[in-house]
Amino acid sequence: MSIVAERIKELAKKQGITVKSLLEVLEINKGFVSDLSSRNVAPSADKLTKIADYFKVSVDYLLGRTDDPTPAGQKKASPEEIEAELIKTFHAIGIIGPDANPTQEQLDYLVKQFKIFADGYLKSDERK
Repeated sequence: MSIVAERIKELAKKQGITVKSLLEVLEINKGFVSDLSSRNVAPSADKLTKIADYFKVSVDYLLGRTDDPTPAGQKKASPEEIEAELIKTFHAIGIIGPDANPTQEQLDYLVKQFKIFADGYLKSDERK
């Protein structure tokens, strides 16, 4: 199986969608991935770009030229940058006061509580 086909299947699975539905949404023929796997057909740049844009990964990642899915021009945030953004967000929505400087333990607790809330919210939304 080609690396491109493997990556597309892996990304679709992570997103909780089928390859068939992905191809339908992107208006790519339904045999595209199987052609990549069985006939080792070279994918067009247009199709690769559509798929990469959909999953927000780089074309190089789909091609197996890198294991970093981050598109060019986008840098990954460091843990310190993520923490600073999290504190800023918690300040903005009033979870912590504007002058508060929470400890790592407090941040971990807030993140855990937020995840519990988000999971519950998403599950209740699915029931509607």
